[in-house]
This record gives sequence, structure tokens and C-alpha cells, in this order.
Amino acid sequence: MNKILLFTFFLIFQITSSQELNINKNWVMNSAVDCSGKKLKRSQENHWNVTFKANGFATFIINKDLKKETPFKINGDNINLANVNYKISKITKDSLILLENSKRCVKYLFLTKSATQQVKAEIIKKQAYKHFMHNGDTVYFTTEYNAPKLKNYESYHSYFYKKLPYFNKPDCVAQFQFIVSKNGEILNPKGSISCLKNDQKKVTKIIEKMKGNWTPMLIDSKPVNSLIREKITYGKTMKLSTH
Repeated sequence: MNKILLFTFFLIFQITSSQELNINKNWVMNSAVDCSGKKLKRSQENHWNVTFKANGFATFIINKDLKKETPFKINGDNINLANVNYKISKITKDSLILLENSKRCVKYLFLTKSATQQVKAEIIKKQAYKHFMHNGDTVYFTTEYNAPKLKNYESYHSYFYKKLPYFNKPDCVAQFQFIVSKNGEILNPKGSISCLKNDQKKVTKIIEKMKGNWTPMLIDSKPVNSLIREKITYGKTMKLSTH
């Protein structure tokens, strides 16, 4: 288990010292790990948030975009959700851990919104940012916890999901890379869509629509230049990579 993940769990236990067995609230996925403690990548596991309601229904938001509602049923420390059985491994005022142990063994860690913000703030303080020089200016790599924000989107990943058509072809890859400056400008943009002949027309259109809508990444409350890299692989399943 990596250092960031260990630090995250330490913070969660600090935050969630008091028990409050009330599952009916909004839970934000913090991470998914296999039962050896190895964190699963986005390409291996969908990111999903869930709100449990008193009427017996739960609302999902999958990959910060797709929304659906499904009934759930609790029996002791077990919960059936979207026809999948989970064990409620731990629940506190601010955290929930669900264990899926049927076809595979995966632990899902959820936090309340307030706890999520607290954990992110503490991790950002501790994180050492990788960076490089571009035309004499420092450019920082984005992280899972800190990245520039795109107006009207929960994350810039959602923008690419909505603006890119779904190509039902094997090994179709869309890639984008550019710098969001500390002034919110897009610098040195480039991109490609492997299964389009005239892909640069589509790439240019997608990049142009983002211009003027960025809030820069912050480090120590100061705006900085940051590198955006997005890679989406299409086919029978869609995989996302930001590295």
C-alpha cells in the first residue's frame, strides 16, 4: 500500500472517532483497494458516489457523470445494492467501508463530503509535487487530489466524456495534452483521435470550447501552471488514464 493511501487511512481514523450508524446520507468514494491493500486504478474500477435514502432507494453517480437510482436492502451487516451483495465492514459518522467478496475481493472506502474535503486538504499539504520547466516557467503535474477546474464541470474528466463521441471500434484511443497556465490560459495544446481520419478538426474544436473557462491549480493557495494529460481508450469498454 503506497504512502498516500496509508496517510489517507490515518486521516480517516482521526476524523471518524465517533460511531454513528446512519447509512442514509451522501457518500463520496475515496478509493477502492483489493484485499491485499493495493489501490485499484481508474481503468480497473469505476468511480461511484452513492446517496442512501430513507425510502429504500439509493442514487448512484458513476464516473462523476452517469446517474441512476436503484433499491437497496440491509440485513444485519450485509447490504444488497444494485443486485450486488456487500458487507458493511465499517461505518462511522464520516466513513463507510463496503466489502465485495463474491467474484473478487474489493474494499470500497467512502467518506462524507466534509470528510473528503478535510482529507484532500491534509494530503495536499503533505504532497511533494512533481514539476518540470517550460519556457522558463515551472509547470506542475496534476494529482488525484489537486488539479485545475473547468467551469460547469465537476471535473475536467467529465468534459471529455461528454464532448468525445463513443467510437465502437477496438483500440480507438483519444489523447489530449496541454498546460493550464496560472492565468487560466491553455498553452501548447496537442491531441489525437486514432480512429478519425481528420482528427485534428475534432481535437481543435474540443480544445477551443475549453478556452477562457479554466480556474488554475492552486498550491499553498497560489495559482500555478499545471499539465493536463487525458487518454481514453474506446472499444467494448471505455478506459480512462490521466498518466
